[in-house]
This record gives sequence, C-alpha cells and structure tokens, in this order.
Amino acid sequence: MLNIEEIKAREQAATPGPWISIFDMKGFTVFDMIGEKGKMIARLFNSNKKYKRPDADFIAHARTDIPALIENNAAKDQQIATLKKALMQAIREGHTDLSPASHQKLFDHYVQAQEQEGKK
Repeated sequence: MLNIEEIKAREQAATPGPWISIFDMKGFTVFDMIGEKGKMIARLFNSNKKYKRPDADFIAHARTDIPALIENNAAKDQQIATLKKALMQAIREGHTDLSPASHQKLFDHYVQAQEQEGKK
C-alpha cells in the first residue's frame, strides 16, 4: 500500500528545487537551481552508455513532480469525500433511483456539500 505520509516526509527532507540535469562527457549531473551555481544532487556516470538523459531528467523532474502529485492526490481525496457526503445525504432523503431526474438532485447535494466544505 502506498504510504503518502512517508512520501511527503522524503519530499520535504530533500534539497529544495527545482532541479535540472546537465550532460557532460562523463555522464549526467542533477543540480538544484538555488543560487548562482546550484548544488549537485546526483551524478550518473555514463559508463558503457548505461545512463541516458531520460534517467537524469526523471530524477531532476521528480523534485517538482512529486509535490504536484501529492497536492493533486489530496484534492482528489477531498473531492471523493465531498461526493460521498452528497451521496449519503441523497440516500437519507430517499433519492435512490438512477433516473436522469435523480441525477440533478444528486448534483444539487454535491454542490451543497462543496459549499459546506468551503465554509469550514
């Protein structure tokens, strides 16, 4: 199972970003972009052309991609919670049919649940 809290802890402990990857004749180096020179984060030596630019780019982009994915995941979790709340409210009020007319009522409950979440 994915432990989002452990992922957040690793992300927050890492050197701030964004990061970039730079190629030279020896391989790829990933640097942060803080300050004038930047700090080396990782070095991938290009022995036998084992490491490729996509590997270095993946490492470099992880610094900004991971926080974005964590934020997106939290937003989806909030949306799911709001939808569950709206569905439970609709069921309590007896709206259990699946006709198109009931879809509007369920949507209305969803909007109300979103508004209530916004007031917190």
